[in-house]
Amino acid sequence: MSNTFADRIREIRELMGLSQRKFAELVDIPQGSYRKYEEGREPPLSAVNKIISHEQLSQYGYWLVTGELPNLSNQITPATPTQVTQSGEALQPSEFKEMFINRSADTVALFMDMDWLHPNPEKPVDLKDCGKILFNELAPLIGEEKVSPKVVNLK
Repeated sequence: MSNTFADRIREIRELMGLSQRKFAELVDIPQGSYRKYEEGREPPLSAVNKIISHEQLSQYGYWLVTGELPNLSNQITPATPTQVTQSGEALQPSEFKEMFINRSADTVALFMDMDWLHPNPEKPVDLKDCGKILFNELAPLIGEEKVSPKVVNLK
């Protein structure tokens, strides 16, 4: 992986098959300035913003700036604290909570199908309540408010 901004911007330009002049035109930066960025000069924030805001280049924004792949699960905005799915889709806290509970219930059902868990047949269990219990246990770690499941005796 490329170590410097200059290396990363050059790698993106070459991947697109563009000359320095064409790339500079694409992102509306003077060609001479762009050439200097590839030579190692630190670009101003306004130039970086033009590059990462361009629709063909926005997918490279985080990597271009940091040199790392993003961990989307920890990306939020100050205005709307949200969780972000692996696909990059933002979720409101209530949506995240519901998704967590449903996926947990599905996982418990899978464990039962695989014969890893054996519920008491005399005491039916709502798998969503299992998801709510798991959510409550993990709520302090993920910064969410607890939910109220029915009290369930799993034995």
